[in-house]
Amino acid sequence: MKRFFAALFTILGAITALGIFFTNKVMYLKKKTEEEVLERETKKHFRIEDFDALHKE
Repeated sequence: MKRFFAALFTILGAITALGIFFTNKVMYLKKKTEEEVLERETKKHFRIEDFDALHKE
């Protein structure tokens, strides 16, 4: 029974470590590309000519 719990905790620890590792990788990539995505979307949808033509208050 002791070996069973040792094996169980080893497997759970490994799965937890992998989950944390991949979560950190995804968050790092998301943070890294968030500014790039915002810049790309702004360039695609924001036209300065249309913005200048808006009524300003």
